[in-house]
Amino acid sequence: LTSNVQQGGFYICNCCPCCCRVLRAITRLGMPASEVVSAHYRTEIDRERCAGCGRCAGDRCPVGAIEAGEAAHRVRMERCIGCGLCATTCLSGAIRLFHREHGEWAEPPANEAAWLDERGQARGVDFSAYR
Repeated sequence: LTSNVQQGGFYICNCCPCCCRVLRAITRLGMPASEVVSAHYRTEIDRERCAGCGRCAGDRCPVGAIEAGEAAHRVRMERCIGCGLCATTCLSGAIRLFHREHGEWAEPPANEAAWLDERGQARGVDFSAYR
């Protein structure tokens, strides 16, 4: 994850589920990923190629979106944040990231000031005095 702005991003997150409030909202509070992350990618597992080894699941997935199925592992899309960590560990090449269609994700604000304005408006707070 990065700061969710088009210009002037100032950090890159390492997706640590123990201290990230966004990931904890998904893992501990059960919020759908789509409500807290505007992921441009989605994960798919090719059931025919999946060896069922489980390397992609467990601690590898920061939101626990990969689970064992009958014949292969599967993605719980309501939890997936599209980070790709599962794909980078798949030895059989069964996991791929696909770019979501335009409209399946929200356009991020132009910069941090616009992001603060959006957040403030959603909460009824005017941040203009703090600029």
